[in-house]
Amino acid sequence: KDVIGGLHGTLMGGAVVENGRLKLNGKTAFMETAPLARSVREKTLEAWAAPANLDQRGGGVVSLESKGGVAFDAVVYGERVVGRWMAGSDGFRRTHDLDGPSETAKPGELVHVAVVYGADNSISIYRNGEPYVPPYIPMGDGAGLRTYTPGGSHILLGLRHTGAGNGFFTGEIAEARLYD
Repeated sequence: KDVIGGLHGTLMGGAVVENGRLKLNGKTAFMETAPLARSVREKTLEAWAAPANLDQRGGGVVSLESKGGVAFDAVVYGERVVGRWMAGSDGFRRTHDLDGPSETAKPGELVHVAVVYGADNSISIYRNGEPYVPPYIPMGDGAGLRTYTPGGSHILLGLRHTGAGNGFFTGEIAEARLYD
């Protein structure tokens, strides 16, 4: 349940909420919200997540996607480099392999991760309130900031994007936020 706005979610694929945390099995479980009520461009995706294991690959913690996952921006764990956080995106257009430290959280230990997409096309990533890596500006075709339209976009928790076979996060999410 969205306690601030109206983006209430539907649990899918065996996702459950226990003791205030969304529990995700890494295979089929995720949560999908209702469509956005307004456009989003500059944004921050933020989550308090506990990876169940540090060797998992490509799990989306919180994603903003267009219908069908054609375009998306996400907080992702371990997709291109095991044990590292990154800003996931469609076709890796806004994604960089980052030289941040490997995750050390124990199972059940919450980690705060935030990805900020600035109006200047910069992307900044934070872990537990500290810069994870220096900000970067992605280059190339389609690398600029995307606009997610009202009625045509929604949030996913626990899945990188619709249709991602290996995009499921294994662990728990205590809280997630989208700032526009």
